[in-house]
Amino acid sequence: MRPHSLRRILLLASTVMVPFACVNSSSSPLGQQPFDGGDRFDSRVDYDGALPDGALPDLVQPPPPDGGDAADAAPTTATVTVLGTNALPKAGVAVVFQDATGAVVEAKTTDAFGRASRSVVDGSMVTVATGGSGRRELFTFLGIKNGAQILAFDVDIGSTAQPTFSVDVPLPLPVGTLSYSAQAGDCASAILGQGPVTVYLQQRCQNGGKSPIVAFGYDDGSNKSVWSFQKGNALATDGGVAQVTGLPAWSSTFGTFGITTTNAPAALQAVSFSTAETVGGVPLHSDSAGPVTGGTASVQMRMLPGYADAFQSQASVQTFAQLIGSWSFISKAVAPPASGATQAYDLAQLMPAFTGVTVDATDAAHPKMVWTSVAPFTGADGGFARIPWSARTDAGVSETNGWTFVFPASTTNLQGPQLPASLDAWVPPTGVGISAPVVAFVEEDDIPGYDALLTKYPSLSTLDANGAFIRAPLLPLGVTLRAAYAYNPG
Repeated sequence: MRPHSLRRILLLASTVMVPFACVNSSSSPLGQQPFDGGDRFDSRVDYDGALPDGALPDLVQPPPPDGGDAADAAPTTATVTVLGTNALPKAGVAVVFQDATGAVVEAKTTDAFGRASRSVVDGSMVTVATGGSGRRELFTFLGIKNGAQILAFDVDIGSTAQPTFSVDVPLPLPVGTLSYSAQAGDCASAILGQGPVTVYLQQRCQNGGKSPIVAFGYDDGSNKSVWSFQKGNALATDGGVAQVTGLPAWSSTFGTFGITTTNAPAALQAVSFSTAETVGGVPLHSDSAGPVTGGTASVQMRMLPGYADAFQSQASVQTFAQLIGSWSFISKAVAPPASGATQAYDLAQLMPAFTGVTVDATDAAHPKMVWTSVAPFTGADGGFARIPWSARTDAGVSETNGWTFVFPASTTNLQGPQLPASLDAWVPPTGVGISAPVVAFVEEDDIPGYDALLTKYPSLSTLDANGAFIRAPLLPLGVTLRAAYAYNPG
């Protein structure tokens, strides 16, 4: 399994899925404390490493029983596998199997292998209750049938220290360089004139206990004029400060990468563009926008020659309706290109725009969500939605919770299913404030459909947002992703 294969999604937060949708009850940012409206669509997983090679197939596809032949026997059960935040099987997690109406069929807990299975009727649901006091997340999967292999991650409820780099930039500074900064992926330092640079490493800016560093020097016009980089810098094991030294001499050579689009939607004013130069699963993004003329738009993006292990570009359009923002985009990952290379996108291939998203929390324990779009999401692998809320326990503990749904592409509405009384702490309490739900549909050309999406959705649920820009999750080389999502920033 590739190192970043479980770090990809599709909607947003400081890497995230942006908060989506219009809500009908009192406010409460769709944020998570992981999903804070700027980092990750799914507040579910703060997972910064990769599974060992072959681990996921073993976990998700248990061997057939004695005397059985997996190639000949028809599947008789649906199986949920829950992994902890360390990517190891998590025992004792509540898994509730429901019928298509949401009624409880059976409540189980995961075994020592992190699995819970049972025979289901086509179209069933299954809900996984993750986390605990301080942070809880429900995951409900719709349209389930026997043979389904469903992957869920537990959420981290422990306090995690934010590791830090103290970076010594190369000295002396080139003539004309008046200040400098440093970045670990998209986590940037302040611009300084002297001394070491401090970079605070959010989850999105690290992977496997390491992070790359890029230092930039600025001229008297505050333009980036020189740069230097060092890969594979280790984080402090105690979550504290790690020193980064030995960056090579400054370089003044920047490259360019062109992105062009055709068939822009009528009346569109501009197309947004993004590139991700990725090292060790940590992306360094650049964003821009280009005006549309005669249905076409183009831009030249700056890149760092020799820096990236992988490279990804993206074109997206944004529309607004009924107080929601809707984005549709196309993104493709390639090997690091030569300076001057160009990627062309046909915007006629974009997914339809959303025209409305609402949440009805009248019955808070079973919230409803409905969305509309200019056309059906035909050809999508499936979709995701999340309804967030904040609460305070009787003990005075503040919780940032959510309910994430994964569903087939034909879905246009959903409602939270029934849950046993033992999971009352996981459902929204009466009168809770719910706001900024998110919804998205995705189509990735190496995913054959919804059945395959059930094990791949965690990696597709890490969309990154930066102001008006939406950024795709990291993709395998040569793979193209089309997606649409909507949110209401509140």
